[in-house]
Amino acid sequence: MGRNKYGLPMAFSFLQSSAQVFLNHQLPNGQIAPTPNNSFHSACEKLEDAGYAVGACILELLCHREKDRKTLDNQLEFVEGMKLDRGYISPYLITNQKNQKCELEDPLILIHEKKISSVNAVVRALELALRPLLIVAEDVDSEALATLILNKLHAGIKSDPMAVIYSKGRDGSLQELGRTKVVPNSLNPQLITKYTIAYHLRQCRICYGGASLPSTGRDAKKRLVRYFYDPEVGNYCYGKEHVMVPNRIRMAHNLIVRYNIHKHLEMKIPPRTKLKDFASFHSEEYIDFLSSVSLENVNHLSNKSNVERFNISEDCPVFEGLIEFCQSSAGGSIASAVTLNKNDADIVINWAGGLHHAKRDAASGFCYVNDIVLGILELLKTHKRVLYIDIDVHHGDGVEEAFFTTDRVMTVSFHQFGGNFFPGTGKISDVGENKGKYYALNVPLNDGMDDESFRGLFHPIVPKIMDVYQPNVVVLQSGADSLAGDKLGSFNLSVKGHADCLRFLRSFNVPLMVLGGGGYTITNVARCWCYETAVAVGVEPDNELPIHEYYEHFSPEYVLHVEPKPTMNKNSRKDLENIRNMLLEHISRLTHAPSVPFQNTPPIAKVREEEEDDIERRTRPIWKGVDSEDDSEED
Repeated sequence: MGRNKYGLPMAFSFLQSSAQVFLNHQLPNGQIAPTPNNSFHSACEKLEDAGYAVGACILELLCHREKDRKTLDNQLEFVEGMKLDRGYISPYLITNQKNQKCELEDPLILIHEKKISSVNAVVRALELALRPLLIVAEDVDSEALATLILNKLHAGIKSDPMAVIYSKGRDGSLQELGRTKVVPNSLNPQLITKYTIAYHLRQCRICYGGASLPSTGRDAKKRLVRYFYDPEVGNYCYGKEHVMVPNRIRMAHNLIVRYNIHKHLEMKIPPRTKLKDFASFHSEEYIDFLSSVSLENVNHLSNKSNVERFNISEDCPVFEGLIEFCQSSAGGSIASAVTLNKNDADIVINWAGGLHHAKRDAASGFCYVNDIVLGILELLKTHKRVLYIDIDVHHGDGVEEAFFTTDRVMTVSFHQFGGNFFPGTGKISDVGENKGKYYALNVPLNDGMDDESFRGLFHPIVPKIMDVYQPNVVVLQSGADSLAGDKLGSFNLSVKGHADCLRFLRSFNVPLMVLGGGGYTITNVARCWCYETAVAVGVEPDNELPIHEYYEHFSPEYVLHVEPKPTMNKNSRKDLENIRNMLLEHISRLTHAPSVPFQNTPPIAKVREEEEDDIERRTRPIWKGVDSEDDSEED
């Protein structure tokens, strides 16, 4: 029962010892006198903490003091979900006429700590709520209630409000319900989504700073997750035989929806980045070329020199919709950064991003525009220090190169290294230059890296970095080519081992941007990014895959987690220990939380977040073929 098996025994042990206080304060008639306030208050706090640790079950200790005599009647109630004193307060708010009930599915819940005397106190929340809205208040004035009902009847409010009353006799109930974070009267656009309660059919769970379900990690807190997905992304094609298949993102999204993970997050269509906005990192000539080159003119003599200059090749070919694909990928990462800059979410996800090889004026490794660098530059407008962690099997060379001489961005790359493996950079001795010296950390690894070995490096190194560098925000490039069975990589990580990195970073309670990257066995990519989306919101999907559009691609197992095949791990314990010690030595040379000199803060980028209606205006098919190959599990 619950997540912490020690929580309840500790609480009840404490209450048992507190009971001795009751016995020592008996009145002459044998009744028990009230316990000292501080002792009983502490006992209630311990019981509350234990009940909160249980997760799905909330224990309420209701203590009613009789007015006419000095007695204390302790009642322990076990409540599954949340018990409210009263239901809806007007028959006009009924949604189920047959059962005479007001039923709201997956609503936002607004906690108003005082009496609602005027609808002006909540009008901003009503305007922002795109889902049904449940209002919890001490009381609602008749005039305010009439306004709510009239607006509902005349469809002026999109959501279906329901006011629930907490009796005035229970002082502090609403503050306790909000766990010290009660939505204030002066609502701003962020609060309606940031401080809400996730309501599900069987139970209510308190959300502190987010609307997702409890984490299964050590932090046991919830997160508001915003997820960017362009429905056109699967239409782009590098070429029929090319290993880079953008449709893998659509496959992952399909799983996310079929598992109903999308119900626990906020989904947005990313805006297309304007060409001029690429100039914050890329050269104007390079972007002009990408926006003008096409399949029809790529072989013209006028383009021949530029094709070589900008590294257009078999790895980075010209294809139909090239610049739109770049605009979509970068748009999701820049919008993710803006979201974190505005404190509109705790975690942001853009699986179409993570293209870490692109250089300022050249394509590289299937990457044309470096959305990561563009996103980090946006983050630096409001955050002093950004930590970038890359778990793609390939070295994150483009991002490292962009920030090699600054201490405002620390780059950490775990990658395969040696021989002719692309891109051939990322030696452990590459630590940055000038002001950025020791702010580039490289973890070069051999073939066969498994979950245990990877965890043995990731878990000791990352907390040390977090402690010394103290980043304000973390960017995780979660390339899935480090999974077992990838067509280009030689690591042997399982989906859960890969996702452990995200779970671990999530536990530090620092704003987190999660991006995609490599991954060329596309069914495994879909499995990985679906599961990591679930980790971000704090749910555990079933291993058995739901029926979906790409179901037959996952034969013969039809499961989310496929065990890696036995493979020789060429990373010896001694080698890993030496790497770990060298990296910790590098970290020890860092300046503790480097400061940033005072300067004018540049304005945050303005992005237009598209709504679902915009999908219809962006359905031009780019490529009408089938997947590049039947990517089944026989690989």
